[in-house]
Amino acid sequence: MLLFRLQILLVAATLFLSGITGPRLTVYLASQQGNIPLEFRGILLSLPDLTLIVLLLVTAARLVTEADYRARLLGFVQWAGRGAGKWWVLLLGWMLIGVFFALNGAVALYSSLHLGMALALALILGDLFLQHERIRLVVVGTLIAGGVFQAGIALLQAVNGNALGLSVLGEVEPATSAVTSFYRAPGLTSSPNHLGGYLLIALAIGALTQYGFRNTRWRIPLIGIIGLLLAGIVTTLSRSTALGVLSWALSVLPFVWTSLPYIVRRNLISGAMLTILLGSAWATALLAADPTNIYQRTFAPRDFFFVETWPLIQENPILGVGAGNLMLEVGARTVDQTLLQPVRNAWLYIWAESGLPGVLLFFMGCWALLRGRNRSSGYSLVFTGALLGICVIALFDHYFWAVHPLRVYFFGLVGLCLGSQLLPASDWSAVNLDEGDA
Repeated sequence: MLLFRLQILLVAATLFLSGITGPRLTVYLASQQGNIPLEFRGILLSLPDLTLIVLLLVTAARLVTEADYRARLLGFVQWAGRGAGKWWVLLLGWMLIGVFFALNGAVALYSSLHLGMALALALILGDLFLQHERIRLVVVGTLIAGGVFQAGIALLQAVNGNALGLSVLGEVEPATSAVTSFYRAPGLTSSPNHLGGYLLIALAIGALTQYGFRNTRWRIPLIGIIGLLLAGIVTTLSRSTALGVLSWALSVLPFVWTSLPYIVRRNLISGAMLTILLGSAWATALLAADPTNIYQRTFAPRDFFFVETWPLIQENPILGVGAGNLMLEVGARTVDQTLLQPVRNAWLYIWAESGLPGVLLFFMGCWALLRGRNRSSGYSLVFTGALLGICVIALFDHYFWAVHPLRVYFFGLVGLCLGSQLLPASDWSAVNLDEGDA
């Protein structure tokens, strides 16, 4: 029982801390180039990495001491391996092959092992989520609490118009190269775009939970929480997140619209219109001090840092340059001291590092989860909808793969997509406290 409770606590801590991307323990630096962001230059351990390592140790102890748990988890792993899980395992195996030809084999090995740890989290979390409604309640509560925590900090940052002095927690100051006179709130992530993606998952599960509690005294506080999460997303002024939220909503509503009571449908339409109105007004107010950047934040094309990465893809289209080695290769070929960044597209990023087989395996892993969604379960619809939103965001940014804390968070979502596939039919409710063990 103690190991089980430790498992739940460590899973919750890992999900919550994945939104804090700054504090890191440097284990090994493969490059001293200061014009390359630190997270792309070596082996670093973030806060969720540390809790994940402890989780794996606790899980190993439970596997050794509890025969029932060992049999159950093995059964879940075998089921996942016959479905979407096999694509992620194949991707891990392919990445490990890159260790033998990468510019820096140690970094390639660590990046591959990190993916392996994240995949283990997905399987552990998926199995736990499937077992009992109270465990699901803890996971849901953690996802929402993490989002509320980050959104609250983002709102304070927006009101302050600057960082809050929380550098010890990884808060970033506005970049000296920023061309805007307003402050896009990053929360405790390293970028406003990262915060937007993190809040997307919290918003998705918050919406489901609000519906589950629609006839209880919790409905009003939950509406307030959803409003706070939406406000946090607005403070990021992230266009890719807006597209991700839209993709999530459009992937869920067609399946549930006719089953929703009229008053819920009316409230959704009214709430959406009010959110658009208030969000637009807020965004305009944030941009008003610098009108020229209204165009910059809405219609101007963003810098994808395509030029630095594309030559490597052209030279290594099949094998790639090895996991974690993209910026090491870019840095080795660049003599000037301009700031170097990886391509802001997760699909191209994976292609550059793991070659065409790598990006195809990543696609198949995502596609298998989306195709396997359980349309009779609100959990499955919402989680796979959030996954689709992330796949859309991946066209415009790389952080759910390239930034390790958010990669852990992404694979937490993969595990929730897997576990929710096997849940029985529900009335889209997030909570049923009378349910027993699955």
